[in-house]
Amino acid sequence: MAISVERGKQARARMGLSQSTFYEHLSKGLIPPGVSLGGRIVAWPSDELDQIIQARIAGASDETIRGIVRGL
Repeated sequence: MAISVERGKQARARMGLSQSTFYEHLSKGLIPPGVSLGGRIVAWPSDELDQIIQARIAGASDETIRGIVRGL
């Protein structure tokens, strides 16, 4: 099984968030922390972003999304 990751700019665009809002959501636990790929390179697993996007589409509350993020 192939795992795909998305770097910051790609992840932000996929989530439809500006850079500041993306990192605000990250600090509030609404987006899972990125995975270090070495040095200063950070990326987010695509399947984790999919789960957050699907929850948003379904109308999940922020608290529900925090629970999803904690489970990732």
